[in-house]
Amino acid sequence: MDQFLQAQILKADLTAIDTHFTETETGLSDMARILLLKQSFILVANFFDFEITIRKIYRDHPELNELYKEFKSECEFAKYLRNKFVGHLKQELVNKALEWNPEIRMLLDGMNDAKVACAVNSLLLETAINTYVDSDQKHKIFSSETDLNYPSDNVRFLKFLTLIIRSSISYLEKYTSIRQLELQIELDKSKGIKGMLDLAGMAGKTEFEFIKK
Repeated sequence: MDQFLQAQILKADLTAIDTHFTETETGLSDMARILLLKQSFILVANFFDFEITIRKIYRDHPELNELYKEFKSECEFAKYLRNKFVGHLKQELVNKALEWNPEIRMLLDGMNDAKVACAVNSLLLETAINTYVDSDQKHKIFSSETDLNYPSDNVRFLKFLTLIIRSSISYLEKYTSIRQLELQIELDKSKGIKGMLDLAGMAGKTEFEFIKK
């Protein structure tokens, strides 16, 4: 039941991101959209970690594994961006951004302006994208270096974003559909007065502890 709940929460969150961010075509036009972008990386990274915990289901449902293989590499890229640009603003990334985009120095005094803050965030994102390279400095996902001011590069990135969000939603829809019947049997046992009293008794014994990493 806990994994089913995780899947439902992830699906609901990703669907909201898709509705408010992916379906519109204004790109990274303001700070609100930058924040939605960052949240999308967090959600896809959470999905990536969730998938690892449910792999035993592939024994009976290999089609779910085949679906995941179609966008696994893109999920790994999203998690990389989450780790370097969102979850942690890595010093190495900031230094490389200043090297790659020296014009950032001219914007530092204007960061109270939301448009300037959006521009700087876009430059940091662009730098993070370009650091996802192998030992030969070849990008692991895209076919070339990315300049988000260049229309075709910007479209390519947004297509990548749409792919990982919608593919994750599709995967979670299939997973929850598979688990629905199994879960219903468990839910039926908790229905009724006796079932709820038993659960209430367990809830009353709850002891809260610090959740470690």
